[in-house]
Amino acid sequence: MRINDLVNRIGFGSKAVVFRHENKAIKLFEPGYLETNAYFEVKLQQLALNASLPVPMVYGVTVSNDRVMIEMEYIKGKTLGDRMLADMRHIADFISRSVELQIEVHKVKAKDFPSQKDKLMRDIEAAKLLNKNQKLTLQNMLHSFISEDLLCHGDFHAFNIIQSNQGLVIIDWVDATCGCIAADVCRSFLLYLLTNKEVANLYLQHYCERSTSVTKEEVLKWLPIIAGARLSENNLHDAVNVLLHIVENGRLPS
Repeated sequence: MRINDLVNRIGFGSKAVVFRHENKAIKLFEPGYLETNAYFEVKLQQLALNASLPVPMVYGVTVSNDRVMIEMEYIKGKTLGDRMLADMRHIADFISRSVELQIEVHKVKAKDFPSQKDKLMRDIEAAKLLNKNQKLTLQNMLHSFISEDLLCHGDFHAFNIIQSNQGLVIIDWVDATCGCIAADVCRSFLLYLLTNKEVANLYLQHYCERSTSVTKEEVLKWLPIIAGARLSENNLHDAVNVLLHIVENGRLPS
């Protein structure tokens, strides 16, 4: 696979652009991206496949002109996020379907995945907008929470779910961990909240109504930690003030 062969762009993220090439999706990373990181992502996606979850097949890592690429199965279809934007009248149905899928993910034992707590610790430490006291407070809070051994996608939202002819398919497994599902739900809730409060509340309502093990209170207690970890990421723009408010006050802005 050569970079010059990649002309049909189908998606993009903060560190990569995704192209379709024949029957494959090619994830082309930014210059300087480490090959070892790509192999790590491939490992996580393969583990999700091994758990019989609806995930694209992954074929391997290649390098062209010093650019790292992951080759995987191309899934034809639109994301649930795109379908939601095109048909907001049926948003409750789209959210409901995504929640049912996330609950299936959360049933998987994930001992072979990296630790959620360790990842959150690293992310909080890397958040440059947090001072030392804020980081210490969040890390102590995280230490006090009980650990679980269930699969958490880490970035589960409607734009990471593709509606194919065979059903729903989950993409983007780079942040998958073994941990507490309430934290994973909180992450999804926060991602929705930063774009649409009504969608966020609808998502949380649907998840907690369907779940037999997670309550709204258990999800929301994770907010300061998840917000602090989110501050380690790029391209936050207007979200920064909301995230800092959550960290400092332990709750959502009124």
